[in-house]
Amino acid sequence: MERHVVFGEDATEFRMARAACGDRTVYEWLESWINPESIELNVMVEVLEEIGRGWRSTAAADRDDLLQAVETADVLVIEREPVDQELLDHASSVLQRVVVLGTITNNIDLDACASRGIDVRTVPRPTTASIAEHVMMFLLVLARGFVGDAQVRAEDPVPPQSASAVESGGHPPTILNWKGARPPIVLRGRRLGVLGAGETARAVMRQARSFGMEVGFWSRSKHPQLEEELGARWIDLEALPGWADAVSIHLAFSPELKYIVDEGFLEKLGPEGIVVNAARGMLLDFDALERALRAGTILGAGLDVFPEEPAVPRGLFGLPNVALTPHVAAGSRWLLVDDVRAIFAAVNG
Repeated sequence: MERHVVFGEDATEFRMARAACGDRTVYEWLESWINPESIELNVMVEVLEEIGRGWRSTAAADRDDLLQAVETADVLVIEREPVDQELLDHASSVLQRVVVLGTITNNIDLDACASRGIDVRTVPRPTTASIAEHVMMFLLVLARGFVGDAQVRAEDPVPPQSASAVESGGHPPTILNWKGARPPIVLRGRRLGVLGAGETARAVMRQARSFGMEVGFWSRSKHPQLEEELGARWIDLEALPGWADAVSIHLAFSPELKYIVDEGFLEKLGPEGIVVNAARGMLLDFDALERALRAGTILGAGLDVFPEEPAVPRGLFGLPNVALTPHVAAGSRWLLVDDVRAIFAAVNG
């Protein structure tokens, strides 16, 4: 007998998990999503269905839909959706587990779940490390100036080698090969401001600390434990860009956060500032960003997401101070299968 899993919100991992349960309504989306890596739909579906065998799924369209769906659920899978007394009052008597994608449970009434004997399990994303590494790659590439025209060229002058220096173990005389290149910036000792305090934001903070960076963050809540765990301190949103040498965006999009990084924010960040966005395109005002990059208001930008994907604002192409990647920070499409596998490992208990 198939058991019933309810997905309480929409996310890429949840759509893949629904395909794993045989939900054909996501096949068209799945096929277009895996197409850039030339993965055949039947191959992906076969792998996913093996992971989700024995489960049927329901995808809640909104809160009211969710409250109805949990009336027959064996397991509820969520990310940010509140699991509160209202939801638990609607839940079926067979609801045995709540699975949280990520490691943060601020949205879960843990005491209420425990009183009903509902097991709450968190699922660290395997893809989180990939995003954090991607952000650090952007920071290194931009700080070192390895974008635009920064490349070794055959026509550049080659310095004469000194045989005596080489033979004695010394370094041969060299000259700067990159015409017009600026001196590289060292990340150690620099300040990284992170917008957000979720799982990915925390992974980026850890990586930045390992590079010797000072870390600050802004989120709606102050999360005092992050100062103890990661050495990161909460900084007011107005003050963050003036404090930071680089800013990395890791917020879930909501209408009130549209263009949270705007022209004024970029001006405060300053001419040696770097901005990285591997979250959602609409959190950043791309028109203001292009003007800032062209005017030298900031040093550079690393962008993995855009306002209307897969399109990239044409004005960004060819700029010497921007690094662009096509929404691949989370890794390959196959890497997200590991996220789905981790979800069902928790679902199955």
